[in-house]
Amino acid sequence: MRELHLDTNAKRAAKEIFDMLYHIDKFQSIIRLFQCDTNIKIDTSELGSPNYLRYVFVTSSSKMYNNTIRTFTEKDYKITVNDENIVCRLTTQWYNFDVKYGTSGDSNYLDAVKQLVNKYYNGILHIESDYKITYVEFNSQIGIKNAIKFENHFIDIPPRYITALLAKPFVILTGNSGTGKTRIARRFAEYLKKENEIGESNILIVPVGADWTDNTKILGYFNPLADDGAGVYVKTEIFRFLERANANPQIPFFLILDEMNLSHVERYFSDFLSKMEIPGSVFTIDGYGTLPYPKNLFVTGTVNIDETTYMFSPKVLDRANVLEFKPEKDSVLTSLTAEMKEESLAAEPGMAEGFLQLAEKIRNAPATDYNNIDFTAAEPILSDLYDILQKAGFEFAFRTVKEIRQYLIAAYELAEEKESFTLNGHLDIQILQKILPKIYGNRQQVGTLLEELKAFFEKENFQKSLQKVTQMAERLSRFQFVSFV
Repeated sequence: MRELHLDTNAKRAAKEIFDMLYHIDKFQSIIRLFQCDTNIKIDTSELGSPNYLRYVFVTSSSKMYNNTIRTFTEKDYKITVNDENIVCRLTTQWYNFDVKYGTSGDSNYLDAVKQLVNKYYNGILHIESDYKITYVEFNSQIGIKNAIKFENHFIDIPPRYITALLAKPFVILTGNSGTGKTRIARRFAEYLKKENEIGESNILIVPVGADWTDNTKILGYFNPLADDGAGVYVKTEIFRFLERANANPQIPFFLILDEMNLSHVERYFSDFLSKMEIPGSVFTIDGYGTLPYPKNLFVTGTVNIDETTYMFSPKVLDRANVLEFKPEKDSVLTSLTAEMKEESLAAEPGMAEGFLQLAEKIRNAPATDYNNIDFTAAEPILSDLYDILQKAGFEFAFRTVKEIRQYLIAAYELAEEKESFTLNGHLDIQILQKILPKIYGNRQQVGTLLEELKAFFEKENFQKSLQKVTQMAERLSRFQFVSFV
């Protein structure tokens, strides 16, 4: 946390605040309050009187636009309201007069802005007024790209897990029972834990049951016999968790589904699989109404493979990063004599919000914002890999390429030294986590494919992918059938 003292002029101070909000999230936390014409006003009715901050921005369609100073020296505000792309600047209302705090009604403008910030950017910015002095406290590492070296806090948690969460909010952790999959997910979520005034947190761990045959275990159901026949909608713990996530859009919410494949995933999770792909999606629920899919929701599923579980379909695997955990023999045997300690860690204020901001930035940023990443170098590699996979019917599509790009951006953002960032190591990881998990079959189906992939990974020096397909080829030779997990 650090402190900034604002300009003593109330209107220039308000301008500084709006610049900060634009820097943080392009006004996304308050965009629903914007009402647009040639000028934009902000609805403050939820804060009490006054009901609007009027004439806040002037749009490029207004004759006043060219007579208004720019809010940034290099660019205007570029925002999206009701699916309309708008370019705007602060109006002259915010800088034209030398109004000191408290000397006229204009200080009320700043007070309304202060209330907006404290309500909708809670945990990121905080504005206080004391003896006519206004100052801002905020997390100086907004975006966390250089703020948290997660691997230093969690030596036992592969940085790949955190990078994968930032790139796509759905991660599958697979491995033998007892390898620490749930512990890894829980530990990281607890690091960014937030609680409300009644002790409800942004973490929910739910064991999946063998009786999860439809989505009622997640979204609940309408009981027509309850309340003397009037009927009541029965909410599940997960349903209430989604409601809390929607009510707190500035912080991340972590849903951990333990032993996710104890039932057929498609039977109870198909709604989630489709909704998470489309921004602004809502669940339409009989007997209840609509429930928005929270854009701040991160889902981790743990997977054990044995005779009691079901295989994941390509539809599920295509929507996630799949991380496999295989602890080394020495580390497993060490637990026989060593005391297992689990240090409790808590992030600094603002880190949870920063994690969510960075995730949203990564998923929405155009590739042109990351010219330091040589995406063109990945194109011929993925092209050759596509040709190999296509012959066996395992080629990938648009979603896979898009999410690989997002992972590369996430890895770049978390890199300590961006100048030394290299593409190949992270591309190797993405092939391992996004493409190889969908390969399965008997010798006739995938025998030749695995040999071609081995040769290709050797040529490209993709050691992690090479190790995995080598293991798969050995398993195929032994059992006549193989899958990734």
